[in-house]
Amino acid sequence: VALMASLLHFGEGDVVVQPKVSYPTYEIGTQLAGAQTLKVDDVADADSWKDVPGVKAVWVNSPCNPTGEVLSAERMAGIVRAARAIGAVVLSDECYALMQWEDDVAEADADTLASTPCALRADVCGGSAEGVLVLYSLSKQSNMAGYRTALIAGDQSLIGPMAAYRKISRIRSEPWSISCRSMPPANHHPSILCSTSWPWTARA
Repeated sequence: VALMASLLHFGEGDVVVQPKVSYPTYEIGTQLAGAQTLKVDDVADADSWKDVPGVKAVWVNSPCNPTGEVLSAERMAGIVRAARAIGAVVLSDECYALMQWEDDVAEADADTLASTPCALRADVCGGSAEGVLVLYSLSKQSNMAGYRTALIAGDQSLIGPMAAYRKISRIRSEPWSISCRSMPPANHHPSILCSTSWPWTARA
């Protein structure tokens, strides 16, 4: 999350939209890249940002940290359409997507994917990953905080250069193979970037 604006090569004059109430690292990452943050009450209200000069990306967080709000597929689709119309990237942070706060746990588990729409779901993105990046983290929903393992899925034209940049700059830390074994189907797909930041050289 902190590197997204940098990996997308944003800089001076570029604007990244985010909710006013949100994970603070969105803003930190934008500032690290030298870009400008635009905080809005509701990112699903595209009128609040679509005509602002320089908008290059829109952060979406559903379910939201810290409010718990979940955007409907219809509202998510509206964000994707508006962002595409101005050439901006949708950055959908879905690290809580598999977590539910329903009274009936069995019912929540059965309806997880339906009740927390992914930005890459067909009725949200129109069957195309163009301009959409989805971020997942095993730290939250899989109780693997110590492994600092995550993935980005979506537009291959965006993920390809990001993966190359990470490889050349050696941003990732080892043991890469151990962390990525936790999600083997994702390891070699061209539309998925597996990431880890494991600070220990040895761990039981």
